[in-house]
Amino acid sequence: KVDADMFKKIRDVIDGTSIDMDIKQALDLVPQIKTFIEVNGKEPDIRSKDKDEQILAKAKAVLTREYAKRQATYAQEN
Repeated sequence: KVDADMFKKIRDVIDGTSIDMDIKQALDLVPQIKTFIEVNGKEPDIRSKDKDEQILAKAKAVLTREYAKRQATYAQEN
């Protein structure tokens, strides 16, 4: 069963495939992503009208995509 959290993770992976940002750039934004979540009580939304929030959401999507790729590689190796 796909719940809202799982759907968001799937959407993040899909969104992450079309973003022009490398993993280093995304990792550099992790402190800002954490601060955004603490201050706003939510994760950044790629569909936000706020450009800064969009950038943080894109970075999070890139990181989610990279994590999924690494998990898939690990699963295939084991």
